[in-house]
Amino acid sequence: MQRSPINNVVHYWLYDKDFYDSPGVPKTLPYVGGKSFSALVQKYVGDLPVGAVRRELVSRGAITVDQSDRCTLSPGLFLISDDREDLLQSIFFSIRNLLETVDFNLQNYIAVQSSSMHQINGYPRFERTVWTTKLDDKDNRAFRQWLAVNGQEFLERANRFIGEREQIDVNGVEERKVLGVGMYYYEQDPENL
Repeated sequence: MQRSPINNVVHYWLYDKDFYDSPGVPKTLPYVGGKSFSALVQKYVGDLPVGAVRRELVSRGAITVDQSDRCTLSPGLFLISDDREDLLQSIFFSIRNLLETVDFNLQNYIAVQSSSMHQINGYPRFERTVWTTKLDDKDNRAFRQWLAVNGQEFLERANRFIGEREQIDVNGVEERKVLGVGMYYYEQDPENL
């Protein structure tokens, strides 16, 4: 799955050395010039008008533009597309990855149980869940608030880990495995259990 053009701009603003102060710490960029917002958009989006990309990022609160026309990326972003097709693609991507992880771990478990083998490929994939039926409404809200902060921080650290190691210039390099980690919150009413 490819990132949306808008998410591409944000990602590489954080992890292309031409546009950050250090990995994950974006520069404030002039609108035009060598290492500018326009250069970033042209490098990673190309066919979309720079002004349209800037307006979209401003409308989402992803960037601010000062009186000198300098663009600053807002902290702590994971952008969600307003486009229905992008949203559906993202949902299916997440579901597929979760199911493939569960299947991989199940196949690994079956292979280990049915033979003297150890693990396939040497590891199970990370898959963990925590849940309870014992929180009242107040603590349920507190947990959602805690998760909103701590889950976001974890994803930003994971994104920084990946971004610091990502090879930006991949011209002529074959595609590599897609890897990552996803998080979601869930709750069910007792009658749906």
